[in-house]
Amino acid sequence: MNVDFLSEIEIIQLIDDLKIKKRRVYGEFKYRRRLYQLIYRSIILLATKGNVKEAKKGLELAIFFGNGSADFYISTLNLLANGVVTYLFEDRTKGMSMIVEGLQTIERLGNLEFSRYHEQRILKLFGKEYL
Repeated sequence: MNVDFLSEIEIIQLIDDLKIKKRRVYGEFKYRRRLYQLIYRSIILLATKGNVKEAKKGLELAIFFGNGSADFYISTLNLLANGVVTYLFEDRTKGMSMIVEGLQTIERLGNLEFSRYHEQRILKLFGKEYL
């Protein structure tokens, strides 16, 4: 499922449904990574649409699931999502620092393509040409 093509209402419903179905979905190891991808991408999309309440609700859901801290990829998505929310609604300097830190961490570990993918996604959502 690619949340980029969901409406804001569908994303909100997805987040609500995930919290209700936590045990069934999260209990399966093979679904955890995808679950976090959906949550963090949803957070970024909601934030860039100006929906601070639902974006923060998504961040709370990620905490509810444990933030995926044992997985590098998910930890990085967590940092990027938190950075976007912080940038848009709290502190632009701190948020941008979090976004850049996440992207640089990916690059340092040798995945420039992955870093560029997320950088371009965030730039597109922010309507900017560079960070």
